[in-house]
Amino acid sequence: MPLIKKVIFPCYHLCFPGIYRIIIMNDGWIVQIIKPIKLEQTNEISISLPRPYIFPRCLDYLRITWTNLSCSIQDLEFKMRVFAVPEGSNFEQSYYMEEYDIELSQQALELPCYQFDIIYAQFCFEIVSVQKFTARFNEWAQQCVYTENC
Repeated sequence: MPLIKKVIFPCYHLCFPGIYRIIIMNDGWIVQIIKPIKLEQTNEISISLPRPYIFPRCLDYLRITWTNLSCSIQDLEFKMRVFAVPEGSNFEQSYYMEEYDIELSQQALELPCYQFDIIYAQFCFEIVSVQKFTARFNEWAQQCVYTENC
């Protein structure tokens, strides 16, 4: 016998991709099992760069901006990762350069231009999160930019 009542879950319970199964219990007894729900990765966080290349326009800082999540998740630590991609390679063959702690609500990070070397064809930026208590890792967004305007 299906329940007539509606149950509303806060969004932070369902923020990660995966398969979720919801079981409704009353005094230790299973009242209803809802069929599994598959959640896909959201594109809610996206990275924006001022142009498709860094040089020759980068004089002081490269400003990287991003969109914020509409659902606030308290126990996630967000990081911006920087990768360097050699000439003739793709992201899978990139070099991990550095990682910065970020607050999603700030929505911007400025990196000094001297950090980017023209020996690399591209630089890629990735926003990831790590859950404080479980150490669960999630990749949210990635964007690459050419080093030079060729």
